[in-house]
Order: sequence, then C-alpha cells, then structure tokens
Amino acid sequence: GEQTVVRGKDTLEYIGISIGFEDQVFAVSDVVDEDYVLKELQNILMRRDCTEEHVREHLNPDADSGNIFWGNEVRSALNVETLSRVAEILLKDPMSRRGVLSFGPNEMFSEPNVTHQVDNDEKREEYNVPDYSEDHWEVPCLVNAHFLIRHGKLHLCVKARSSDIYLGMPYDLALFQKIHNIMGNMTNTEVGKFTYSVDVLHAYGNEEGYIGLND
Repeated sequence: GEQTVVRGKDTLEYIGISIGFEDQVFAVSDVVDEDYVLKELQNILMRRDCTEEHVREHLNPDADSGNIFWGNEVRSALNVETLSRVAEILLKDPMSRRGVLSFGPNEMFSEPNVTHQVDNDEKREEYNVPDYSEDHWEVPCLVNAHFLIRHGKLHLCVKARSSDIYLGMPYDLALFQKIHNIMGNMTNTEVGKFTYSVDVLHAYGNEEGYIGLND
C-alpha cells in the first residue's frame, strides 16, 4: 500500500484489490460480532432504514467509529423482495449473467422508463440512469452484488468503490457471507466462491492494525 493524506487524515491505501473465498470460511474483525451481524441482516431484509437510533442501538459500543453500517441507498436495494427477484432470474435461467443488485440512487429494480421488443418478442426493460448533474452528498461505497450459477455452484461477486480495511470490509464480508447463503437456499444451489473487489481499500492512521498493514 501507499501512504497518503485524505481529508486531513494519514491514510494507507491499496488500489485495485480483489479477495476470493472458496470455502466460505473466513474471520472478520472483532468490531463486528455475530449478534450485531444477525440484527443488521434482519433490519436490512425487512427494509428498515438506517437511522441515528438504529446506529446507536446496534453499533458495537467498543468500536471507535460511527460508520459501520450500510446507508439507506444500499439498504433500499437489498431486501427480501430484490433477492427474490434475483432468485427468479437464476431459477428461470441458471446461466444468466443478470443476477445483479445495483446499489445507488436508482437501484436495478426501480420502475423502468423504457421498454422495447427484442428478437424473441419478449419485452426488455431499460432502467433509469442516475442524474449525475445533481450534487449527491454521498455515493454508496458498494457498487453491486452479482450472483452467478456455474457448474452447480452459486458464486457471488461484490464490487465496492471504497472500503475501510479495519471497519467497513469486515462488515461487508460478514453480511454478504450470510446473504450468499440465503441466495443459495433460495435457488437450492450449493454456495461457491465469494469474491470481494474494491477499488480503494484504505486504513486511517488512528486505526488499530495500521502499522501492521504497512509491514
């Protein structure tokens, strides 16, 4: 990694990182414990928005951070309904490459603004494109989650634009591991590889383990 300064903070950054887990067995930071992950998963799947009260209730009180949660942009695109839609896509066509959840101002399953005919006379929907002319206070750290079935196994590829190696990444890994298993049950498919790719993986100088990472 390279040391730099981001918004006044000493930061260690790794550019273009991809981590793959074949057997679904990996450890996460003690910052994110099992009870916390289960409560968060329930809130997310039930479409409960992230509020200050929610954060105070569910954040690990020992964590020296207030940002270990997914924002409402992501939470609105990841719930029982959208997971069911992805499962339907994969059950209808196990070789599909469209089992994608997109996180952002206009998630994949928003109302389409255009439909047109394709060769087999089926309607294909084109989804709204975010209006980047507006100033957005935040672009979600998570970009998308892509579920694929190949050779009888369900693979999950998660893409993030940015992630904190000590706080954000363990949270993402813990929750997506469980979501991967849920989708495996929904599609009656054995869970396969989980790949987590992030454009900028970073650690701030005041975080535990920063020096060890630089070694």
